[in-house]
Amino acid sequence: MHYALPGHTGWIWSVIFSPDGKTLASSSGDSTVILWDVLSSKQIGVLKGHLGPVRSIVFSSDSKVLASASEDQKIRLWDVNTKKCLCNLSGHNDWVLNVTFSPSDKILASGSTDCTVKLWNVDTGECSKTLQLNKSPVRSITFSPDGKTLACGSEDQQIKLWNVETGESISLEENADRAWVKSVLFSPDGKTLIGQNPILQEAVNQVQSIAFCKNTVLASASRDQTLQLWDVITGECLSVLQGHTDRVLTLAYSPDAEILASGGNDCKIILWDIATGKALHHFLNFNNPVRSIAFSPDGKILASGEDHILHLWTDLKNEPKRLNSLKGHHKWLWSVTFSPDGKILASGSGDRTIRLWNVKTGECEKILSGHTSPVRSISFSPDSKILASGSEDKTLRLWNVKSGRCLKILREHVSWVRTIAFSPDGKFLASGSEDQTLRLWHTSTRKCEKVFSNHTKGIRSIAFSPDGKFLVSGSDDETIKIYHSVETKEVIENKTLRIPRPYEGMNITNVIGLTKIQRATLKAVGAKEDSIL
Repeated sequence: MHYALPGHTGWIWSVIFSPDGKTLASSSGDSTVILWDVLSSKQIGVLKGHLGPVRSIVFSSDSKVLASASEDQKIRLWDVNTKKCLCNLSGHNDWVLNVTFSPSDKILASGSTDCTVKLWNVDTGECSKTLQLNKSPVRSITFSPDGKTLACGSEDQQIKLWNVETGESISLEENADRAWVKSVLFSPDGKTLIGQNPILQEAVNQVQSIAFCKNTVLASASRDQTLQLWDVITGECLSVLQGHTDRVLTLAYSPDAEILASGGNDCKIILWDIATGKALHHFLNFNNPVRSIAFSPDGKILASGEDHILHLWTDLKNEPKRLNSLKGHHKWLWSVTFSPDGKILASGSGDRTIRLWNVKTGECEKILSGHTSPVRSISFSPDSKILASGSEDKTLRLWNVKSGRCLKILREHVSWVRTIAFSPDGKFLASGSEDQTLRLWHTSTRKCEKVFSNHTKGIRSIAFSPDGKFLVSGSDDETIKIYHSVETKEVIENKTLRIPRPYEGMNITNVIGLTKIQRATLKAVGAKEDSIL
């Protein structure tokens, strides 16, 4: 027997039973926490107050208090009986991804993408200690059964132990797997600490970003810290570029197609010589992940999004120098792009706004407001007159650049719109979504012409070839799909590219001692099994 509990309108990030077994709590991207009665399966309360997705929830040991952590950088304590907020804890300056009570319920620990763990006095609501990790987001935290030790798993591939009373770090042998530590857990007797990384559990070759160099050469970036250059005609991987030490998040080609820029979770920007495949320059983006980069149309300026600040770099072929830093957004920058005429730089942010900057003066000329969730992607039309934006609110918006007025809202996606792009002739707008679909919109009618459902996971990046003949999509399913004949509207899938997975081609048909789950896991990372007739 199973029950479906409808109620949330966004992704569900966390579910947890109360220790007494009477209540189930769920938290969501819709910024709410819902409390459910376990026996009746009915809602008994909706906790509202957060201004961003609620990523983590936890009950106190007596089931009377619930703590919630959110992307709004806040932690809230709720009275489970009255459904009222008891306390609002502020102190983190980025997303709070996890919270946990100490066994005594006197201390609440919180981990954040600001690379800190904070210990809070539950009675007073004051932060008693801030534990600084090594410039790496905190993915998981847990107390030892006696409450004396706190373990943290982070994106720097390590598990950290801390003395809760003193705040001092306890040494631990280095993690040999060299992958994110996504979850940590103490055994009940406190003698064993288990750390789980996503080497087998998650795709290591998720396609983070794609960009065309020339009409038939495509660059892709993946979670395995590498970049690949592909021939879209033959499907051949021409070369693999290595230099980043964490996920590569964004790519951009210079207009002359001589330089490829990449930005990553390692806070680095690397400029690559396409002819040789060698790195020309490495430089730090002020110790924050680089989520978006873009070249100006003349190739003289590189823009990079760092936290909530937009940086402009120049002298790219010699020794890159910072030209300017544009401040105005107050949350992560997800997308930056120059207008084709080179006059305007646009930035889309987690603060739900788009800013239009004068490239010459660095002044913000317009703020485009209307999206109700973070703006994930922006793209100018070829004539620089229209800006398109895609958001976590599941919509695309078309904006008049001159007036700042919203011209049209496109609503057919059923989940986040992660990536958008205009075709070179401006006739089409493509959008890729977390709903696993690629949609092609006609810009004159503003209607969806075609829907492609060939990916099995969310689409992270799309790109048109410079001549408009190819449209490419990269996905969390580790594949790149190539579509051709876009300009004739007779769009068909032409080819699928895939980076070899860790166990690609391994035949496990006659291997003994594997459970069903282990076989499924191995096949998910490339192993194969012959069918038995």
